[in-house]
Amino acid sequence: MKFTKRILAVLLLCVMTVSMLTACGGGSASSVDPFINEINQELRIQGVNVELRHDYQLDMAANKCMDVVEKIFDESATEEDIEQAILDFINDYGNLELMCFSTSEQYAAEPAADLANQIRQSGKTFTNAGYAKRTFRLMGYEISMIALFCR
Repeated sequence: MKFTKRILAVLLLCVMTVSMLTACGGGSASSVDPFINEINQELRIQGVNVELRHDYQLDMAANKCMDVVEKIFDESATEEDIEQAILDFINDYGNLELMCFSTSEQYAAEPAADLANQIRQSGKTFTNAGYAKRTFRLMGYEISMIALFCR
């Protein structure tokens, strides 16, 4: 039951963030990032003519999101702690255009292809992207996750 609540909290984080989206540009960007370049290559393979630039502000958002996920997976965290972490994240980063996650199964295989597919399926054109990678332990399982944010 506790595991289910934590998974639902992660999903709630995703839904709440996506529901608060507003178009917002800006931020410094640099295209020299191997993982973003992999995603760009996968986008081209999938027929999407867009070139994402690495955005360090979006990296900060992705890392903050991973902090929230880490709190959700922390078995000592209370429901109030988790709820507050989610609300703080949304207050700070509620203007993101797209948030994608790639978890353990895809992570080991082709995370760039999985994330590029999520971008393609959104039907939107993005110019900036940032990401964070983390591995979590939950109930004896190791879960690797990548959060990719685009705008």
